[in-house]
This record gives sequence, C-alpha cells and structure tokens, in this order.
Amino acid sequence: AVSYFNDTYKTVGATFEFGGLTDNETCNKAGYMAEILSFFDVSYMWTGTKENGKMNTSLKLYPNPATTHLSVSFSSTDAEKSHLVIYDMAGRVVVQQMVNIRTGQNKVNLNVSNLKNGIYSVELTTRDNIQTGKLVITK
Repeated sequence: AVSYFNDTYKTVGATFEFGGLTDNETCNKAGYMAEILSFFDVSYMWTGTKENGKMNTSLKLYPNPATTHLSVSFSSTDAEKSHLVIYDMAGRVVVQQMVNIRTGQNKVNLNVSNLKNGIYSVELTTRDNIQTGKLVITK
C-alpha cells in the first residue's frame, strides 16, 4: 500500500491472515485494521459481514509437494456436484474441474504436470461449504 501526504510517501508491503488472529480484551481484528487504515489516512466505515459457519478446511492433498499428479481427499455429508479449483498466488485459476461427490469419503485425482514450481491454493466449493488446502509444486 502507498500513501502520499504533505509531499511524503508512506509505503508498506505485507500480507497478513486476519483469520489467524484471536480477539481478546486488549486487541482484536477490527482494531488492528483500524490502525492500519488510520496510518494511511484512509476513511472507513464498518459495514459488517456474517461469518460463514460452514467453512471447513479439511482437504487432504497428497503427495504434497507434488510434481505431476495430485490426489485430493475430503469428506462430504451430501452427494452433489461441486467445483474444484486450484489458484496460483496471484489468484488466477490454473486448474478447475467439476466433480461428482458422494456422501462420505471422496478422492479426486488431478494432473498437475503443467503447473510451475510454487505454492497454490486448492478450493472445493459445494452448495453450502468451502474446503481449502495449500499445495506446493516442485519439479
């Protein structure tokens, strides 16, 4: 982020996962974000969002790191069609596949031989659930 004020630039480059923070009596996510926005003289208004209680991060990816093939294992309470997507770190879709899942344990095999070395995010989206995992590709 870059801020310009009184002929002076302020620059900060960082990433931070707010979901990893735990609110307590002395600090919280909203306060941390307010401090960042205040530092850059950014006006803001909290609008709020409802927490998705169905989020589940139980994808099992193997082998991980992978080179040519990846197995994605997960559990489902419903039989349905779902969307399996692999994103690169820039958020671009690099692999996507519709999968028919069944109730219980599932396994999807993917060819990842065309992916370059790096870190990727794997996401399985169903009607009311999102499961994610981190994938490392090494050649």
